[in-house]
Amino acid sequence: MKKLLLSLLLGSASLSLFAGNIYDPIEPPNNTSLTKTTGKDITDGGFFVHLTGNIPSLNYGNPQGLDNTDSEFKFGFGGGLELGNLFKITDVSQHAFGVKAVWLSSMFSSMTLDDTTSIIALQASVLRVGPYFSLGINDNMAIDLYYTVGTSILIFANDGEGEALGMTHNVGVAYRMSVLSVGMDFNFGKVKDTDCFGENSDFGSFAGIDFCKIRTTHIRMFVGVKI
Repeated sequence: MKKLLLSLLLGSASLSLFAGNIYDPIEPPNNTSLTKTTGKDITDGGFFVHLTGNIPSLNYGNPQGLDNTDSEFKFGFGGGLELGNLFKITDVSQHAFGVKAVWLSSMFSSMTLDDTTSIIALQASVLRVGPYFSLGINDNMAIDLYYTVGTSILIFANDGEGEALGMTHNVGVAYRMSVLSVGMDFNFGKVKDTDCFGENSDFGSFAGIDFCKIRTTHIRMFVGVKI
């Protein structure tokens, strides 16, 4: 009888220890953030690709001094592409300063004058550079503020004729979540009609209108990725 009781007590003790081991709490890992897993900080630089939607101003493509008062005759919504890199220079707490380099930026838009006449505008830059500031919100979100400047070429195709070349500017903001990014910027500047270079540098000014300087003001929205 004593042996039986002793066996029952030992068995109960063993079951208690086994049950305690089963229900011991498991400590979660200290760091589960996507950024730490991939080993890349949200404010680090990288290569980006953007698809753009562009809203030309009422005077986009018009010479300086000639203001468009008829919204019916203006360039409409267009698309484009942008490729570039962010190069981080230094960190400031969770934030960063760096250089934004746009290797290629392009856009197109069109305007219909009547049933048989239309103008297509193509604008492109091969290199644009400028500073940017990245504001880190958390491990996976950041806001970028930036300015870039570069040479743009504006070409009028179809029934429109001519090319223009000059310096244009971009000021904008982007929101990034992990590798995804969305944003918008304001683009402004004037390009010079190629017919006005050299000996014809004074050609085109008449009645307060400078036909050599073509306005390029437009708003651009974009969505893309940065890796």
